[in-house]
Amino acid sequence: MRPGLRLVIGCVLACGLDAAESAVPATFLDRLAEAPAVQAARQRVHAARRGEGAAGRLADPMLSAGLAQRSSPGMAWPMYEVMVEQALPRWGERDAMRLKAAAETGFMAAELQEILGETAAEVASMLAEAEAARAKTTLLEGQITRAGTLKASLDARIASGSAG
Repeated sequence: MRPGLRLVIGCVLACGLDAAESAVPATFLDRLAEAPAVQAARQRVHAARRGEGAAGRLADPMLSAGLAQRSSPGMAWPMYEVMVEQALPRWGERDAMRLKAAAETGFMAAELQEILGETAAEVASMLAEAEAARAKTTLLEGQITRAGTLKASLDARIASGSAG
């Protein structure tokens, strides 16, 4: 896990967002792992690792058989033929295929880390916006309460005749 991703996750978790209070699932990391982009990237890494295991292997050999009849004056005999063919790569080609597959796996793993970081940043931003909206709602409710109290005070002063 990249240090930047740890920092983002740590900051979000340190905010003290209560899962029971908001619509956020049990943990931030669980939700992050469920993101479709993260799951797709994880599957690409898995596929690249499987391809890495198959890279550089020789192709399956081909087996062929034949039957012929050879004849000469006064005599005929059958001829049987069995052939095994194996395509061989050029020198160094198998090593190059293995190295290429390993590089693709590394690239896919790096892409997964990038997607994890971007998704974590997006989720952290959304959580911060939700917390800001919650705080703004609390502030507005307080202002409404104070305005109600002020209105009740003004109504009482007007009713008593002491309002200017």
